[in-house]
Amino acid sequence: MKKIKIITLVTLLCFVFTIPVFAAVDWDKESKNYDIKVFVDNKDKEILFPAGMGKPFIAQGRTFVPYRIMSEALGADVDWDGNARKVTAIGNNNKVELFIGNSKGFSVQSNTGS
Repeated sequence: MKKIKIITLVTLLCFVFTIPVFAAVDWDKESKNYDIKVFVDNKDKEILFPAGMGKPFIAQGRTFVPYRIMSEALGADVDWDGNARKVTAIGNNNKVELFIGNSKGFSVQSNTGS
């Protein structure tokens, strides 16, 4: 469980710290490498990305992974609120909220009781 917390935190921090740097990048025009595989824990637990759910890629030396698929692979329940433009991931007694268009961008709460 501690490993899941660390992976979730690292993923969140990578996401948050890259937003200001890449906000002005037109990703449709960037060269991307889709020839990557994502694993949880070991080489026998490859994460599969269903069609229409996005695919992981590498661009400008960074690896991008669809948040929902990665979070669910780590055991979190993920929900999207279109009105608030917010994604919420709950798992391992933690709650992570990511907001689109909000200058703060995220919220993390521990010991949610979930």
